[in-house]
Formats: sequence, structure tokens, C-alpha cells
Amino acid sequence: MPTINKNKILTLVASFKKEKAWERSVEHIQSMYTLRLLELLGYKSANIRINQGQDVKTGKKKPDILLYDDSGNTLMVIESKDASKRDVLSGRYQELTFVDQLTKYCQAEGIHWGILTNFIEWRVYSIYQNRLYKDRKFAFYSSLLPGMLPNDYI
Repeated sequence: MPTINKNKILTLVASFKKEKAWERSVEHIQSMYTLRLLELLGYKSANIRINQGQDVKTGKKKPDILLYDDSGNTLMVIESKDASKRDVLSGRYQELTFVDQLTKYCQAEGIHWGILTNFIEWRVYSIYQNRLYKDRKFAFYSSLLPGMLPNDYI
């Protein structure tokens, strides 16, 4: 496992805030911030698939990011959303909540874990327990939007 450079992560978060990236598109946040964070955490491009369809499993739906181990096994699904307002991760996509959408992607991959994120907030879900991991949300405190309270996050 590579050494994680906390200062580089903090610089990335500061860049997000300075750019006011919460005003940008989901695609911008995903490509400029979420993917960079994954790289800082040690994931290589060979371990990341972006918008790879699950044609047979989910009817041509495409999870935003699939993480793989070096053997090609799926580790996790990451579903990205915009960061324009607080509680956006509690929203819906057509008839499904974002959590239901993430759950379907994880079940299609046969994995237990998924992440719902807008880069500011990170929600880790245990799919087979059907709940938020430790009933807590994670966040980069320095980039919280108005109304988002640090005590609500790890």
C-alpha cells in the first residue's frame, strides 16, 4: 500500500473550495477531484473504470466509477452527484433514490460496499446490511456548505 500524503489531499480539498467547485457539473467534480483523490489514495488508472455499462445486469445503466483490485475483481462502486446544495445525496434519479441506484449497481457487481459522494460528503453504504456504514457520513470539513454542520460528519 502506498504512503498517503495527507498534505496533498488537503491541497486538493483547498483547491475544491477555492475554485467553488460545488458550482460545477458532476462530471467536473468527478474528473477533477474524485479521481484525483483516488489516485492520492493509491489507485492506479488500471484499477478504475469510469461509466462502464452493466448492460445485462442493470439494463444498460452505468455506475460512475468502479474500483478494481489488481486481479480484476470489483472492490467498490462510487456514484457521483453534484455538490450544489446540502442533502443532495438524499435525492432521487427518476424513480430511484440515489441509495437505491447505488444498491442496484453494487448488487450487479456482487459486492458489499458502495460510496455515494459529491466530493464534499462521502457516504459509505453496506449494501447487504442496507445501511449507512456506522450510521455516519464523512466530509471534508473545510468545504462544507452553509447549513452543513461538522458535528454531523466524521
